[in-house]
Amino acid sequence: MFLRACALVVVVAGAAWWVMVEPPLPHLHPDPWWAPGHPKPEDTSIRKFTINIPQEAVDDLTTLLNLKPRLVPALHDVNFTYGVHPDTLQTILQYWRHHYNWRQREARLNKYPHYL
Repeated sequence: MFLRACALVVVVAGAAWWVMVEPPLPHLHPDPWWAPGHPKPEDTSIRKFTINIPQEAVDDLTTLLNLKPRLVPALHDVNFTYGVHPDTLQTILQYWRHHYNWRQREARLNKYPHYL
């Protein structure tokens, strides 16, 4: 009986130690390079550019906008205290789905010069 009690204590203590010990934190580079290849010198030249949203990006957004949103029912008399009201968000989604014209907006923005 005594040996069983000792074994149980050892098992419980081992389990508690295993649960309580934190694994070591991973090493994270303080200044990571996010692009493929190796870091390049910063380009400080000033040059023109044109806004050009790839059609694939517009199609992806359209697909996402057409998914059924999981809207949380509104709380009574809280307005925007806890975020965007679901009715307002539904109105915004409808606008983006059916009325926003990316190419028209792109053309309008490209009337002005843009620089990097």
